[in-house]
Amino acid sequence: MVWVSYDGDNIGRLAGSARLSNDIVQLRKVNDLINAGNRVFQSFVDSILGAEVGEIGGDEGCFSIPPDRLVELPIIAEKYYKITGCTVTIGVGLDISQSSKALLIGKVNGKANLTIWQPEMEDKIREIAEHPISEIQKQNEQYLGADDTDYLHKAADP
Repeated sequence: MVWVSYDGDNIGRLAGSARLSNDIVQLRKVNDLINAGNRVFQSFVDSILGAEVGEIGGDEGCFSIPPDRLVELPIIAEKYYKITGCTVTIGVGLDISQSSKALLIGKVNGKANLTIWQPEMEDKIREIAEHPISEIQKQNEQYLGADDTDYLHKAADP
């Protein structure tokens, strides 16, 4: 068995933006999309004898599948996109840690891809850990789209 970790790309930003805009209707729509996207992965895992879900929540999850089923992941990612309108980044490894690290590398390398863990990726993981982004940068990326960056400046001005 191999482990697969996934995370919806930018869908959390849609939810955060709806919360900041006090738009409950949009927030519910995004929540429904997140749940529908998770069902794509849950259904995939449920269809495989011996597969196991580690966790599925929010816009992310991890699960184990036989290696021969990896070829189906691009199809699952396409289904996720068709249902949510958002791409998904997928990491694969021999254990949860490796798949999570591969997912992180996939996100750093531009999202919307499938990354298989390689031991040489450990150096990039260390580099990321040594240069964490600030909390303000994290919140900006999490909640504000590129067109919304003026919000931070307005909020910071007295």
